[in-house]
Amino acid sequence: MIGKSDSPRFGLHFSEVAIQGDHVKDVEHLFAKLKYRIVRKNWVVGWSQFNSAIDKQPSKKDRVRKAVYLSNGWTHIVDPELVMFSEEKVLARESRLLHAKIVTWLSESTSDSYGFSAYENGRLLRAVLNLGGKVEARGSRLPAEQQAVWKDAGEDKILEMAKRLGPGFNPEDEKVKVTIYDLDELP
Repeated sequence: MIGKSDSPRFGLHFSEVAIQGDHVKDVEHLFAKLKYRIVRKNWVVGWSQFNSAIDKQPSKKDRVRKAVYLSNGWTHIVDPELVMFSEEKVLARESRLLHAKIVTWLSESTSDSYGFSAYENGRLLRAVLNLGGKVEARGSRLPAEQQAVWKDAGEDKILEMAKRLGPGFNPEDEKVKVTIYDLDELP
């Protein structure tokens, strides 16, 4: 569950692709490029409703659910399957076509996997992935990374990076309007 909590954050299983600017209308084209077919979409308001909607399992095994919302001047695509993060060629092209920065991030505590990537002008600037203390990194360090030690990075460091790179993440906004997409994965 995403949202308010009395205890410290832990166990986050979440990934986002964030596109600078209002590109909500462009997301459906991106889904098509990633071989998804839209089956249905509906709207919810607030993280409480979002959590309920995204947690519902799709009715078929090759169907997935993703969510889209606009916040802090960025279009956010929530990807519970954590797969869009790895679509580097598609995301690089999309940053060029949309003339927008793209930032991805993932936090998956069960497998101890955390990472982010940043794209601009059609190219990958930086990608970092910490898989249980083993780090894969490409590109030059960004000023936003400051003195981060990626082999020790976890959820808090990744959320901090998302904020420093621009899109941020605010699971306490109960007024956020979220579109939930049910998608078929095409062969």
